[in-house]
Amino acid sequence: MKRILRWVMILSCVTGLSAFVALPAAGQCGVRSDWELYTVAPGDNLFRIALRFNTTTTALAQANCLANANLIFAGQQLRVPPGQVPSATATPANVPEWPNGSFFVGATYQQFEHGFMTWRADTGAIWVFFENGRVMSFPLQSYGGLSGGRRYEGVTFPSGRGLPSNGFKTVYDNFAEVREMLGWAIGGEQGYDMALTLPSFGSGHFTMSLPDGQVRSITPEGTWGLVTGVTPPAATPTPSPTQRTTGATFQPFEHGFMVWRADSGEISVYVGEDSGELSVYPAAQYGALPTRAFQYPEGRWAPEFGFGRVWTSIPGVRERLGWALSGERGYTMIQVAFDSSGRLTSFSLPDGRFLTQRSGTSWLITPDGVLVNP
Repeated sequence: MKRILRWVMILSCVTGLSAFVALPAAGQCGVRSDWELYTVAPGDNLFRIALRFNTTTTALAQANCLANANLIFAGQQLRVPPGQVPSATATPANVPEWPNGSFFVGATYQQFEHGFMTWRADTGAIWVFFENGRVMSFPLQSYGGLSGGRRYEGVTFPSGRGLPSNGFKTVYDNFAEVREMLGWAIGGEQGYDMALTLPSFGSGHFTMSLPDGQVRSITPEGTWGLVTGVTPPAATPTPSPTQRTTGATFQPFEHGFMVWRADSGEISVYVGEDSGELSVYPAAQYGALPTRAFQYPEGRWAPEFGFGRVWTSIPGVRERLGWALSGERGYTMIQVAFDSSGRLTSFSLPDGRFLTQRSGTSWLITPDGVLVNP
């Protein structure tokens, strides 16, 4: 049973199936006739199609009134965003080339004695890579509700070794095989932009980059390997050693934006354009909140996942922010300033500018991260 569950978790992330697609309520949906038609090809799933047309599974499901986002079939016609050129996929060779359509997601990485872990901001999936060539995948729904409270009192850590944190620790604490095969953590969790390629149809293989620029290939059989001769495309600049990084996601709205941080799990709501008011919601406050489907106006979006929970359920957020202008975007947040209590006060946005949180709940965007009347 344990082995079957592991393969279910691996396959669910390799195929890109999602259990979190918010579908329109019955009787409130109309197929988007202003979008172009796309004919589903053998091997397609909604996740792959969304990536090729620079959109999300939720947007496609809502635009096509799909009752089940995981159930599409070859020959079916779907509406997709107009003017989008499908991304190329990796060539089925021993050394794949990074296609022009490669995409980035915010990610975090942590090294262990006998392997490493990665986390993806777009899906929430945690991948565990063991030094013997095996890989295990844990979708968000498999670990998100688990306790991370394993006790280590009296345990003496070897020099330079320690425990992971956040979601990595939840997986580490709850799955004995992960703990036993990885050993202790070496260093802290590191945020970066992960470059990804989609599987070529029929192969199931895909590739991901690591913070050091190396590329790993993952197979549906649950194995991984180093890909040589490939340099991933450039992403964001590497921060200086005095700065910190973390995975983050960002979504713009009509009257502001939201930011989620992997290191704390907090969602921050910024109302305004270049300055304005701030509200912060810890994961413990929004994690169990419900979401609701909305019939959104043309050219607008309804947020999903944690952003959707805050926007849907916390009074006043939806009214102050308005509709989302695009989908959620993962990126590496560069953290440049903290106050005396250790709370983050200045960090980067996806467009390269920096946001400074001033006194109280006010904030200001600057071009370089320098504190302005904090």
